[in-house]
Amino acid sequence: MLGCKEEDPIQFRIIKYSLTTLIRKWCDKMPIVFVSENAKKEADKIKVNLFQMQWKDQNKFDSGRKVFHLEHKYTVNDMINDMQKDPRSIGAIFKNYQIGWILKCEDSKLQKTNRINHDATYLEADINLMFRQ
Repeated sequence: MLGCKEEDPIQFRIIKYSLTTLIRKWCDKMPIVFVSENAKKEADKIKVNLFQMQWKDQNKFDSGRKVFHLEHKYTVNDMINDMQKDPRSIGAIFKNYQIGWILKCEDSKLQKTNRINHDATYLEADINLMFRQ
């Protein structure tokens, strides 16, 4: 299925789009794993616990989604690329998901795809993360 990139690029784009949608919907139901220190400071000002907020809740505390960004530490694109490389690893890929809140200005400093080391990407961008207790 995922190996059809070279055989049928149109079919692959359809599959990739569908997988992207499914993964994002799945992540919408998963708990928030991390919050950046800067996002926590901003959330504290408005008395919001970001560990309890999902993407669907964002407009309640961030009108227009201008301040906060729900980040996939293991990007959806990277997840799909890894599934394509080794379809047998899908279970492990889903176990390695991490989503959390950062600031929009922090998101602008992150590499969007092909993150070889997700933790190093955040360190290089000077984004300090706090993890759910």
